[in-house]
Amino acid sequence: MDVEHRSNSDGVKPQLGESGFFCLELFCGTGNLTYAMKHFFPDSFGVDHKVNKQKVKVVCLDLTKEDHQDLVEQWALSGKCLWVHFGVPCGTASRARFRRISRKIHGPPPLRTPQCPDGKPGLKGLHAVKLRAANRLYSYMRRLIKQLHAMDIIWTVENPLTSLLWETSYWKDIEKCTDPFYCELHNCMFGGKRLKRTCLASNSSAVMSLNILCDGQHEHAPWSINNGVFDTSLEAEYTPCLAKALATAMLEGVSGQYKLPHVAQHAKKLKLSHFHAIAAAKQPTRALQLSTVPEFSHIVVLSNLPCHVTFNISNSVLQQCLSVTWLQQACTIPCQSRLLRATNKKGG
Repeated sequence: MDVEHRSNSDGVKPQLGESGFFCLELFCGTGNLTYAMKHFFPDSFGVDHKVNKQKVKVVCLDLTKEDHQDLVEQWALSGKCLWVHFGVPCGTASRARFRRISRKIHGPPPLRTPQCPDGKPGLKGLHAVKLRAANRLYSYMRRLIKQLHAMDIIWTVENPLTSLLWETSYWKDIEKCTDPFYCELHNCMFGGKRLKRTCLASNSSAVMSLNILCDGQHEHAPWSINNGVFDTSLEAEYTPCLAKALATAMLEGVSGQYKLPHVAQHAKKLKLSHFHAIAAAKQPTRALQLSTVPEFSHIVVLSNLPCHVTFNISNSVLQQCLSVTWLQQACTIPCQSRLLRATNKKGG
């Protein structure tokens, strides 16, 4: 396979909605994120091993099979793919397996532990089959992410914050090779009923804009076990609000790497949102912005700031203007700017 064919090597760069360019959601489930992707790039599609009641076009593939894996690699490395999202199943890595259904019934037993994140030794029967299948998916995810990272293609991985996936040797290898950004978000802030702590990992700092934690201004549905089924399965589907926010954040990241429509060029220099600029030229039929997010004239995102940079902040407002030389670019932040969010990357 020719992995040297890169979308930015021949000077051909996509504009918003341009035919031929696409995003790809693996393990897409009901396809809410794929639906949001198609709002920006209509040729986007999802992949899953089951096709049932999805809202969008889904290709039915079993990614534990090598020929199916090879087909997805051809799509992802074709030079037309802008972003690949991995909603990799977390069933074997879920810490909910450590909970008992009752005093007499344990329920689904743990297949991994913090001491043996790649799988408990001695598993037999269906448990061993499930573990091997999950590890094949993890191994494939590792291989594909390394290829995407080498080609500067954006990738994201979603799993619960407490998932043992993050402790496996497969993920540790990805972490060592790509040094990803980690974003924690709470599903209840994106339309979820429960306080689910979700982790998004990515090679793009754009994912950090979703670091929104519960503000404590609402009630949560309780976690429970009904008919032997954990409520964690009910929270596995991305809410439309979360899907929309994730697609917008990541594709704004893509817009920083690819050619923007002419109307957005001036807005980009002013660090305005790319999609706000598009809307100013041609108002879309559906709102691209979350109604729960307040509007600002523009938002500046700074990542990997040196330790010596300090901000004179009082009540979340910058008291003095600040000039920062960041990634060889000078950036001026005016006084009275409001600090929306400050997040430390995992590991410091």
